[in-house]
Amino acid sequence: MPFVPRVEGEIPSLGQQVGQHIEHYLGITLTDDQARRLIRLYQLDERGHRVIRRAALRRPKGAGKSPEGGYVGFAELTGP
Repeated sequence: MPFVPRVEGEIPSLGQQVGQHIEHYLGITLTDDQARRLIRLYQLDERGHRVIRRAALRRPKGAGKSPEGGYVGFAELTGP
């Protein structure tokens, strides 16, 4: 089933579902930046395949890169 945007400019992505999964099962609240990164990371093309296959997070020391990587790893292992 092809993605049909609800609003103009909406990105086809599984990121919303992944974010909800992380928040529900880990009991955390993602920041707006983290949610936006998940939407981009799980972006889909017109055939429903993921656009990004590999990613790296580059942020300053102390910005929470390791926990965020752990959240994504958890979602990849257990996610929707």
